[in-house]
Amino acid sequence: MKIFTIGYLGWKKQSLIEILKKNGIKTLVDIRRSPKSKNPDWDKLNILTSCRLNGMEYVSFTNLGLEYKDWHNTEWRTAYKKYAEKNIELTKQQLSKLTQPIALMCKEKKHINCHRAILAEVLKNHNCDIIHIKQEVDDSTTSSRMLDDWC
Repeated sequence: MKIFTIGYLGWKKQSLIEILKKNGIKTLVDIRRSPKSKNPDWDKLNILTSCRLNGMEYVSFTNLGLEYKDWHNTEWRTAYKKYAEKNIELTKQQLSKLTQPIALMCKEKKHINCHRAILAEVLKNHNCDIIHIKQEVDDSTTSSRMLDDWC
């Protein structure tokens, strides 16, 4: 199974939708514990609507999220990795039922600063191909070009 990941921070919603479409994404999987944001563009209902208007499915798997308060715990990476490994078969089963290909979405711009990198690593160790979608930044603008970054 090929799985993309993306963080919405720094993207305009339509640019993010366009890069997902460019990469053939059929289902956007929101892996935030609480799928809401101070920016209403990134609230669950608004993302769901944008995905549907652009021919994509949207699902929220809050069970794959991380509580905000846990980010202050220095051991969160270890704890989340144990959680992801313990639940990997269920996670793969849930993901395999979705229209492929899929993209896991969370907030953080850089996957290395986000729990989606840990989840991606665990999925890679269980025979999934992982591609992180990143923004390419130049001096004046942020473009929406995909950069392959195999986990």
